[in-house]
Amino acid sequence: MIHLFLFEMNPLMSKSEKRFWERVDIRGPNDCWFWTKALCHGYGSVRFERRICRAHRVAYELTFGKIPGGLYCCHRCDNPICCNPDHLFVGTQKDNIQDCSRKGRKHAFKGIDSPSHKLTEEDVLMIRSKYALGKNTQRDLANEFNINQRTVGRIINGERWGHIKEGLNND
Repeated sequence: MIHLFLFEMNPLMSKSEKRFWERVDIRGPNDCWFWTKALCHGYGSVRFERRICRAHRVAYELTFGKIPGGLYCCHRCDNPICCNPDHLFVGTQKDNIQDCSRKGRKHAFKGIDSPSHKLTEEDVLMIRSKYALGKNTQRDLANEFNINQRTVGRIINGERWGHIKEGLNND
């Protein structure tokens, strides 16, 4: 368990470390410690030692040492803004996915629920119907909707946006 006295302003801590911990809402040892500044994709974001980093990774490295290359810093608490080192562990992407599944929080985003969606359901239906009429190639549709041609093919085949059934080519 991490002891709070480690994070008091002690003379061994560098200026950048002190500045980092000042931006964390340090609570009880079992509580989440919230990053209080900038966020990026839901995670704390900080400029630390001339690099933009995820805050929880900095918290882990300041406490336990460098994270080996290729490994992730994962949250036991499932709270992306938490910087409590006791809530963090290092693992592979597979470890993180297994942790997610064990907790029953794995969710595959579909369609407009996906944070990175570019199309609407209406766009998908339009792509399928235009292609079915035979007047547009996949390349034409990709250009019209500003997406990749491979994505158009996957939409037509139901590999993408398969939950939108109307207009799906089921040949």
